[in-house]
Amino acid sequence: MKNIQKVFKKLIFGMIGIGLWMAAEWMVGSYGEGNNHNGLIESNWATMPVIKFRLAMIMASVAAIFFIAGVNSAVSAINKARRKRYVMDFYMARIFELGAYAAAVSMMFNMAVRVILPLLYKELFNTRLMGAEIISTIEGVFYYVSVPFYVYYWVGIVGVSIGFAYFVLIGRLLVPRITFFNNPLFFVILKISLGTLEKAFIDDFLAAADGMGFLFMFGLIISFVTKIPAREHERRKAVLRNRRRERER
Repeated sequence: MKNIQKVFKKLIFGMIGIGLWMAAEWMVGSYGEGNNHNGLIESNWATMPVIKFRLAMIMASVAAIFFIAGVNSAVSAINKARRKRYVMDFYMARIFELGAYAAAVSMMFNMAVRVILPLLYKELFNTRLMGAEIISTIEGVFYYVSVPFYVYYWVGIVGVSIGFAYFVLIGRLLVPRITFFNNPLFFVILKISLGTLEKAFIDDFLAAADGMGFLFMFGLIISFVTKIPAREHERRKAVLRNRRRERER
């Protein structure tokens, strides 16, 4: 891989972007004690300060710039890990790439929707509309964006997770195979599973579950990138040894 240092720096930028994204997710997704879920509606939206949503959008906007840089380098690292003569490697690398860029699109789109719905709820909450009418309006607005919202989100989460887990399990990323679960899909499933406990502190902590998965995954990819020079050196030594043996014969 050319420009190892450049790839390494972009992955670090990607992790910074993920950190900002997680902070934005905690701002809009930490509802606190006494919150009640009602479909798409969170009862504590009415009391959450507007400044939290404004800051979340600003942070997500900055995070997207850093994240796309990290995504580009992560895709390059995965392509470096695959072996060209293995068909399965090619398809898994493409799945990872599709998921990575879908996640980059989803970052801003997802945050925009998660900010607009609470702000709309806050505006409607102070009107004479009944609760059922407010819920119907919110769900009606979400209906028009629900398909791209879910498609980009799940393609991003599932795509990068499957591709990453594959290259870890077959040993191409030079990290312990047990770390295959350090991916966004695992943390999202964990969030859904623990969400049934209906504990406020669990909901608040796991509000940025997908970000946690991306953070750990990028960290492992960085570990792989730092090992590439040593691996290339060992390969060159092996080639030289083989040539020497052939000449001796």
